[in-house]
Amino acid sequence: MKKIIFLSLTILLFSNSSNCQEAKLTETQQLGAIAGMAWACGANKSLADYERIISQYFHNTSKTDSVEQDKKEQYVKQKILEYQNKTNYPNNCNNILEMFNNQAILRFKLYDDGTLITTDKKMLLPRGAKQRNKNAKRIY
Repeated sequence: MKKIIFLSLTILLFSNSSNCQEAKLTETQQLGAIAGMAWACGANKSLADYERIISQYFHNTSKTDSVEQDKKEQYVKQKILEYQNKTNYPNNCNNILEMFNNQAILRFKLYDDGTLITTDKKMLLPRGAKQRNKNAKRIY
């Protein structure tokens, strides 16, 4: 997933020359950056779905609550920064929205027990869970 996010974000960032230095963002910051650009371009419903999946992704992949909280803070800071920057040059919104809506993370399966199943069928259980609840219903 990191490669897909990085490639998509790199294309978007390099298309906006003032952001070239941001190609060295962490995965968490990359997720926030693409969310901020999509938000600035009006991706409201898909952004809400994305953020629900991202929130669960941070929970499932963080070893502790404090690591999860740190990721969420980094994400939000980068999202706001990109939102503010994007409003200054809104000429790439069609490309940004297309790339945003085609991200693999939006094709993750999210279940009501918090389990995420990635596009490559990797199961990400909520922190502390030993197995997926067989009765869990798919949300996305």
